[in-house]
Amino acid sequence: MNSIPDFGDPGFDSLLDGFGFGEKQWKPHPRSRKILSRALEHINSVDYSVSVRWAFYRLLQDGVYSAKTDYDNFTSLTSRARHAFYGDWHPLILADETREMIISEHDGDEPGPDIEYLIELAVRESKEEREALFDEYQNYAYSCSYHVDPNHYQENIIIIMFEARAMIGQFKKYVPHGISLCPFGGQPSIPYKYTISQYIDRLWGRYSKPVIVLYFGDLDSAGITIFETGKAHISGWCGSSPVFIRCGLTEAQVEFYGIPENPDHPGYQWEALTDTQASEIITSSLSQYYDFDAARRAEEETREICEAVESAVNE
Repeated sequence: MNSIPDFGDPGFDSLLDGFGFGEKQWKPHPRSRKILSRALEHINSVDYSVSVRWAFYRLLQDGVYSAKTDYDNFTSLTSRARHAFYGDWHPLILADETREMIISEHDGDEPGPDIEYLIELAVRESKEEREALFDEYQNYAYSCSYHVDPNHYQENIIIIMFEARAMIGQFKKYVPHGISLCPFGGQPSIPYKYTISQYIDRLWGRYSKPVIVLYFGDLDSAGITIFETGKAHISGWCGSSPVFIRCGLTEAQVEFYGIPENPDHPGYQWEALTDTQASEIITSSLSQYYDFDAARRAEEETREICEAVESAVNE
């Protein structure tokens, strides 16, 4: 078996050269260094992964670049910086654009449980745990795992779909836990769309409530087609009747935020939004169909149930 050299091993440099990564000592032009430094500031200004296009839009708005046609140059520059491990640049610094569903379900419990039954069950479980952890018995405390599923208090079940799959970190940040994310990343495949349709039916069967799909994508001919085609295919395979709502980008949002045009073709891209702008659109759209107070109600009920059970078992 061949050993894997560590990063301090001179042999590692040879290994990099063999895979085409022999630019470790690459020294960019002074202007390129400034561009990379400013881009890195933007990348590090948010706590999720971003795409190269998102970073480019920030520089375009800064005035670092003056033309949308500079996008290809910036892509080449960041590609070389990542390959060469220049400064703090590395291959994983920008988002991986692989498409996959991010299933986020509570798998929680029903509201209003029988507290006495939970206490009785907890007593039996705690006895077994005490016996298993005999040596640590003095520090033992039973922890209740009951969790009220907030979807029981929601009028609708929400799913988020979006075109810019590289911005999945952004949606993870601003979409509450329990709402699944379905990145499209262009026109998704038939198997992918069929999988989504079956997931929607499963949610509908579990909760017997309307399933609403909130969609966020580019405002251009391709973006509209991707949404309409996805809506038609997924709805056609569903046994339920999900409602699709296109929340952005809209012409009103483009005008309100002064979003710059796509550098490649007429239209506007989601990635042109700043972090603040994107969060406002996502949150305001969610608030129309998702009851944040109901979610907090479920959290409070969960806390009260667990406190009651733990107090009875650990006294």
